[in-house]
Amino acid sequence: MSLSGNVVLPSTRNSHTSKLSAAAAEEAIKQSGLTISSLKPQRIGVVVGSALGGQSTTEIGFRDHYLRQVKATHPLVLVRSLASSAAAHLGIEYYLED
Repeated sequence: MSLSGNVVLPSTRNSHTSKLSAAAAEEAIKQSGLTISSLKPQRIGVVVGSALGGQSTTEIGFRDHYLRQVKATHPLVLVRSLASSAAAHLGIEYYLED
């Protein structure tokens, strides 16, 4: 998925929550009339309100392990399932500083 040439979130790398967050961030930036390049990265914050974050990724991991008897889940299951992963991905993709 490529959003306005800035945010690129490959479908195999990020959770559904991260992809939706990226689309929402792009829309918010577009509606604000601001450009990221005109702002100081250290002055931008990312807040994502999510009750369960990447819960769908966790479900896939459990399904693979318990139902499909896969010996090991995908190595990024934990990272993708964290509630803060969507905000972290946005910060990385927009080159924001901590």
